[in-house]
Amino acid sequence: METVAIEAGKIMISRINSLIAQKKDFGLESTLSGRSLMLTIQDARKMGYSITLLFVCLENPNLAWQRVQSRVKDGGHFVPEKDVRRRYKSGIHNFFYRYMKEVDFWMIIDNSSSMPYLVAEGEGDYCDIKNTEMWDKLRKNL
Repeated sequence: METVAIEAGKIMISRINSLIAQKKDFGLESTLSGRSLMLTIQDARKMGYSITLLFVCLENPNLAWQRVQSRVKDGGHFVPEKDVRRRYKSGIHNFFYRYMKEVDFWMIIDNSSSMPYLVAEGEGDYCDIKNTEMWDKLRKNL
């Protein structure tokens, strides 16, 4: 199964690079738990792209694990609990310390409840925190 995931990742990166070369608009999904998208973002910006990052988060790793379990019950793919917890923490860390400063505009959206809401948004040195409590929870995970 891991080999399939690696191959799918390679196909995705190839497709993204093709879209960038064609100067086409596109979107993608990532946990941001790794740093592999950093070069893609930097390459896209060099090609004149404006990058908007929507970081959709949950209030804690337990909820992330519950969502995976629910997805599996509905026929979705399984991710080991230790990976979910690691990705939760590293995704938040990478957002704040790597990706946030590399994009033109960003938003953090809390998807913990049935009604997602905007936690914060920013561009350049500007940051507008809309929900201090959730912002602080995320920052504690750094």
